[in-house]
Amino acid sequence: MRRHPYPLTGERSTGLPARTQTSWHWLAFLIALILLVALGWRAKQTQEAVLASNRSVSHSLEIITAMQAMLSSLQDVETGSRGFVLTADPHYLEPYEDGLRQVETHRRGLEQLLEGRSFPDRGWFAQLDRNIAERLLTAADNIQARRDAGLAAAAEHLQEARGKEVMDRLRERAQRVSPNPGQWRPQVPDSAAPSNSALVPWI
Repeated sequence: MRRHPYPLTGERSTGLPARTQTSWHWLAFLIALILLVALGWRAKQTQEAVLASNRSVSHSLEIITAMQAMLSSLQDVETGSRGFVLTADPHYLEPYEDGLRQVETHRRGLEQLLEGRSFPDRGWFAQLDRNIAERLLTAADNIQARRDAGLAAAAEHLQEARGKEVMDRLRERAQRVSPNPGQWRPQVPDSAAPSNSALVPWI
């Protein structure tokens, strides 16, 4: 007698064997796990790149601040000496003396921030020191000329000293080192940015 292709008491079976279903479940779980690990690794790379970029921006701001503080101190020296030359008022010597005290402090701080770089080198700092010394000496000579020879002689000495030219040279040297503020944007390298294409092979 011919057997019926399907049991009479049951329905036609449409599913996969239990062992095959279990294998597919484990495979799907493994793929999901691999995707999670890959995404986590990419996220860690991105975070480290952003942190490194932020540290670079912060260091650049510190260099700018130190440079501006040093130039500001030199400007105080110049302003105080000119004020004293024109008025002989001792009150103008206060910013002059404050500037003298602060210049060296800011100068040392700047060198510490720039330590380890190929530029500026020792030659750059040597020239910077010569420019600073020239500016301080000019201011001191102007003050002494006012005390010894009076307003007319001190004013003439002030014009011949060319202090503004020295300050311009100092500002020019500072611009060679100071980072460009327009570039202060934390950027993530392409290699660290999350990329869907990098995950395609796992799918």
